[in-house]
Amino acid sequence: MNEDYFKEHAARLRNIASNADPFTKRRLLDLAEKYDGRKSVRRPPPLPSVTIDHQQHSDDRNSSGDPG
Repeated sequence: MNEDYFKEHAARLRNIASNADPFTKRRLLDLAEKYDGRKSVRRPPPLPSVTIDHQQHSDDRNSSGDPG
């Protein structure tokens, strides 16, 4: 995504805002301003995945072997 993409997107938002109700228009115009100020976006590296073990450990069970 480059600067031209964001400028075009901001223009589309302004075009949509011209036909919107006042509340929506204000929000679309605010969003368009944010797109105008953006440069190329570099995404951060992905976070490492985490696995959660839901299995019950043997010392967590009661001594009778009854699950309840």
